Order: sequence, then C-alpha cells, then structure tokens
Amino acid sequence: MSRKFHITSIDIFDTLMAKGRRIGIHGLINMAKNKYILVSKDDDKEKLAEYISQLPYDYDDIVSLYEIIEQDTRREKLSTMQIKKKMEYNQFQEAIDNLSTQLANSGEKLTIKSNPNQPILFLEYEYPDIDFGKATMLQETIMRDRIEFSLNKPHATDVRFAANQKCQILIDKIIKEIEQFTSDKLQVDEIELSHIPDGGRRNQFFFSLISKIPGLDLDDVSGVKISKSNTSMSAEDDINDTQDEALEPDAIATKELTGFIKEVAIKGRAILSQTEYKDFVSKGFFISNIVWKSLDKTIEPNLLVEFEAGFANHQECKGFQYTVKGAYSFKKSESIYSTTRKPLSEPEKLKYKSKLEESARKSKKEASHEET
Repeated sequence: MSRKFHITSIDIFDTLMAKGRRIGIHGLINMAKNKYILVSKDDDKEKLAEYISQLPYDYDDIVSLYEIIEQDTRREKLSTMQIKKKMEYNQFQEAIDNLSTQLANSGEKLTIKSNPNQPILFLEYEYPDIDFGKATMLQETIMRDRIEFSLNKPHATDVRFAANQKCQILIDKIIKEIEQFTSDKLQVDEIELSHIPDGGRRNQFFFSLISKIPGLDLDDVSGVKISKSNTSMSAEDDINDTQDEALEPDAIATKELTGFIKEVAIKGRAILSQTEYKDFVSKGFFISNIVWKSLDKTIEPNLLVEFEAGFANHQECKGFQYTVKGAYSFKKSESIYSTTRKPLSEPEKLKYKSKLEESARKSKKEASHEET
C-alpha cells in the first residue's frame, strides 16, 4: 500500500480512535509497553490514545502501526450464490491465472490458498481500499477478502464471499473467464426476492429461514428491520398524509410511518408477536433484515447461536447478506444461558454458515414457488 510516513500526532490519534477499529484498551496498553511505558487499563480510551499519540515515533513504530491497521480485518457480513453446475479445480485455476495478470496492473492480487484435492477452493483477494474521508493513515489500506467455492456437490458449486461490491464484481469476472474458455453459459442462482413483490411472501421467506435451519430450533427473534418497497408507496398516499393537519401528534407519527418512512427497526424479545410489528406489516411493510437466536440441540450442553440475515438493498430485497454473530453458553450452575456472547471457532462458524445458507436457498425456493 501507499503508506504515509509524514504524519502528525493528530493523525496517530485519529487512527487510534477511528470508529470500527479493534485498537482497544489492551492494544493501546501494548503499544505503550513496547516503548517501556506502563499505563493503567482503568484509564479512559480517549485519554490513553491522546497520551500514546504524543509519544515519539520512528520508522519502525509507524510500520508496526500500519501492520495493526492492515491486520484489523472487517467484521463484514457474508453473501452466497450458487453456480448451477459442478465446477472443477482446474477450471477455476485457469480463470484465476488469467485474471491475476489483469488485476496486477491495478494493484490487486488474487491467490489460490488451497490444494487441488481439497473440497473447498479458497481464494484470497487483496486490493487497496481508498477513502479520503477517513483519518490520514486509514485513507488507503489493503483489504483482504476470502472467497470460497465448494467443489463437493454433484450438480452445483456453492460460492461464499464477503458481502461487498468488489467481491461480487470479481466473482462475475471469474465466471465470465470460465465461460470464455469452456464456451458454456453458466447459470447462477442468487438469493433475492425482487421477483416477489408481495410483502407477505417476503416475510414468509424470513419465517422459513429462521425456523428451518437444519438441526437448530428457533429460540427468539431479537430485532427486525421492516421496509417498504418503492413501488408500494404512491404519491396519493403522501398527499393524503400531509393534508390531515387536525390529527393528534401520535396519529400524525403513524401516518408518517406509513406514508413517508421506508424502513424502521424494532428490537425486543418475541418481536414477531409485538403490536408494533403487526401494525407495520398490515400497512404494507415487510421484513428486510432480522436478528435471531437458535438452539443447537445436537450438542451437549445445547448452544444458543445468534444469527443475522437480510438484504443490502432493503426495498428490492437484493444482495442477501448474513453473519453468524456468536453464541451463548449454558451455565449449568444457574441453569441459564450466559448473557455475554462469545466468538465461535472457525469449524463452528463454518458449520453454522453452511446450515444458514442451506435454509436460505430452500426458503427462497418456497417463496418463489408460492409466487408462481
């Protein structure tokens, strides 16, 4: 990356305090320790960051700070699609070899990280992320995304990737490369509901998704984002809403929600049975994002796993994305589940990712079948 070494203490402070970064209290303490300085973990993060940013930094210190920034991977949501044909490792290899040369000219790098005999083909996609609205040291960073192609299905190839436009474009390029040298048009199935305008059936997709994950029992829905499609909002509705000036404030708020607001988030236990949710649905709103917990009864003690899934384009229900947020362990001594979510191991994450994707594909088929 194009690293900036002519930086000030203010630049360093902005980097340490940047939103979404994992340089927390312990990271700041370690930075001070590397300079043989002891600081208290009880100090406020902003106070620590201000103090540490004022320390003298040499070339190696700046290099180390950049390494922390670049290793600070995004907790980005995932997406999935399916190529409706079994693909072979050598087909991907040839396409990736051709693309690698092209990408190198724009400072990007594409590398195969798995062996030919493995059931999943892992790619690492490295590219510069430029945003001049960020702190000086964060304006250009190297992003590393992982793309997976599952090669073990008899009639299809599942694709899993970071839910961002860069990965989507890259996968499209890989598919086009394969089509060129095989002269075969590949059919790609994405999880999206734009062809289903009915809000009730869009809701049914989510009901099926969260309740039919293999081996898991739905425990609770803790939050939903409810949206309204652009096509369901008429100009007449807007006019009628603005003309009724004699309404009470609460009534006006309800009118605004149904006429002007395109989406709203509701949180709380048993959300799907709450009056607010039912009221929005009755006015043409539908679920576009959902957070829920499911109980894995296949292991002992049972594990309470938290998921999130939805669509990047809320109104059109396009760009399916999801994440396995973590799990809550069972406290035998108190016969309750922990209130603190813990991260899952990579094998555990992989298991739940696959289960959620399977449920999403089945739920889309069910919703599409109802539409036809």
